[in-house]
Amino acid sequence: MSIVLDKKSAVSTFKALKKAVGKVSKERPILGNTLLTVADGRGVWTSTDLETSVRIVAGQVDSAMGPILVPIEPAIAATKSGATITIQSDGDKVNISTGLATSSYTAAHAADYPTIDMDAESWVDLDGQVLAEVLERAVIHAAKEAARYAIRGVFFGGKEGIRAVATDGKRLYKSRILSDVTGVNAIVPVATCNLILASLKNVSTVKMGWGFTNKGFTAREFSRVVFKLGVDVEISARCIEEQFPAYDSVIPSYTDETGFRANADAVRSAIVAVSSVGRDGPISIKLTSDGALRFKPENAAAPVTAHIDGVSTGAWADVHFNPDYMEDLFEHARGNVLLDMGKDGENPGTVAGPVAIRQDGDTWVLMPVSDSAKR
Repeated sequence: MSIVLDKKSAVSTFKALKKAVGKVSKERPILGNTLLTVADGRGVWTSTDLETSVRIVAGQVDSAMGPILVPIEPAIAATKSGATITIQSDGDKVNISTGLATSSYTAAHAADYPTIDMDAESWVDLDGQVLAEVLERAVIHAAKEAARYAIRGVFFGGKEGIRAVATDGKRLYKSRILSDVTGVNAIVPVATCNLILASLKNVSTVKMGWGFTNKGFTAREFSRVVFKLGVDVEISARCIEEQFPAYDSVIPSYTDETGFRANADAVRSAIVAVSSVGRDGPISIKLTSDGALRFKPENAAAPVTAHIDGVSTGAWADVHFNPDYMEDLFEHARGNVLLDMGKDGENPGTVAGPVAIRQDGDTWVLMPVSDSAKR
């Protein structure tokens, strides 16, 4: 009883399985394995760290094969040599062969591996490339600190369709990815979002499902979200069981009367020019009455002024922002955007993207910093 994978399939499969597991704790060594089962003559590989789980269909099985546990690290090491990888179950042993060498390992008991449920109560279809674009922007806005558990993920939900929202308390990103579905309220851990993002290449349609881990689970509405990427990859997350901040309350109103419309590429060029002058503190952004955006690094004697074609009906005083956050924002903003930088230096600034393939555009929110603040 054996399963064979070509090198390309083995590399991509075991790499994704390893990402789901992460660093294995000494208390749960069994999670350093992937559960291998068989369906329709193909291998089904499952790995989990009990928060993020991944299931991948890969490899051809030559005969009936019972569930076995395969150590992930040796499997990854085997992909570095040989054109194919063969994994064979031999009693209480697992043999991993590259054609050049064979290594044998004592197999842990498959019955001891956690049960991973990839079912869901409700499903919707998402555009795979739109989801990739939104996740790429969202994950960099999520909090990094362990103590800020509720915002160490991307929120999916909202009253009007499914929005993806992420914030670290200093900046926020929001975008609607589906308009005709409501009732979803789930915070997906950043680690899961990164794994989904890494697996979305050439995936046109994603099925997103949500449901309860079990009927007795209380806390928030949905404790699990599942993403089916094509036919061979499924990724699930145990949702963060906290209340996501009321993000709509911190997004200022922006209109054509108070904002400045400009091309995102032009603004990005100005930010890069300013960054090359000074990187030791915040930068100020001032909209002058003649329609020019003036950028000035705190540690530079002279401002760097960029005359950007746009439409404005007023002027702004100096408003200071973190230059790294500004660069992140305009690295992803595209086309004509609407800027409203807060004007009084106290309220958040906003950048709204154009209406494109989603039902409404992206929205970024940045909190200003004081003149003397350092990053």
